[in-house]
Amino acid sequence: MKRILLPAALWLFCLGALAAPTLTLLPIIESSPNLPTASASDTYTQAFADVHRFSLAATGNLANTLDRLKQLPAGLLNADPRALADLGKQAGAQIVAVGRVRGSETTLQLDEDRSANNTHATTYATVLMLEVRLIDVQTGAVIKNLFFNARNFSVKKDDCLDDSFSDLQDDLTKELQTIYPLQGHIVQASGNSEYMIDIGSASELKSGSHMLIFEDGAPIPDPSTGKLLMGDQTVLGEGVITHVAHDSAVLKVSHLNGTIEAGKTKVEAAPKEAGFWSSMVKKIL
Repeated sequence: MKRILLPAALWLFCLGALAAPTLTLLPIIESSPNLPTASASDTYTQAFADVHRFSLAATGNLANTLDRLKQLPAGLLNADPRALADLGKQAGAQIVAVGRVRGSETTLQLDEDRSANNTHATTYATVLMLEVRLIDVQTGAVIKNLFFNARNFSVKKDDCLDDSFSDLQDDLTKELQTIYPLQGHIVQASGNSEYMIDIGSASELKSGSHMLIFEDGAPIPDPSTGKLLMGDQTVLGEGVITHVAHDSAVLKVSHLNGTIEAGKTKVEAAPKEAGFWSSMVKKIL
């Protein structure tokens, strides 16, 4: 395996920086008065970290700008996307994310006696809503608006709130993985239909994962903005991951129709449903 990994080091260094879009994560500075802002920010921040799809860019010294924006009647989440995109430009990012958490805690009832001392346990209910907006820094356009709800019940107030934050974090992580599927490049052929790719366990890739093999078409210029848009994608085949290192892996190709070019041909994690891509690729081929 070392024989395969070492020659690819330069490819991995060059392509690794291109694989993940750079994102500036603006802190949550808007939440319901009764909710801990720190916990809300941790939930939102951890979800973006767990998804392993972005290079996070520090916001730098943007405190004064953020303070001005949050005083706007619309609030930070609903501020002009172009103003938020400017913050991303200052941080050198391609995407800006901004979020808000709202919700409430309610005491529902007193349960029946739970001890010989005739004590009662209060039942708490927590309802939280997380809103997230993703903004393209180059154009100032909104990429996606995301909304999540969580509701939990517990006799322990802190546990109830923690469970709701945890549910929001899981839901946001899953949605980000759907919007930004795990992708990488094929960087080297190693024989026997095996190829080195530039993503590994650091991106949560696992042995046995099914991967779609494809290539991008020529970019298409947007006549109104001049921005280069992604062209059509051509499906070339599929394969299975047979070995995983920290930042690379070996892909065993099972179906292929076309030519794989190192540094150009891409791979993307396929859905978990058994045979999904096999049937799809066969139809295409």
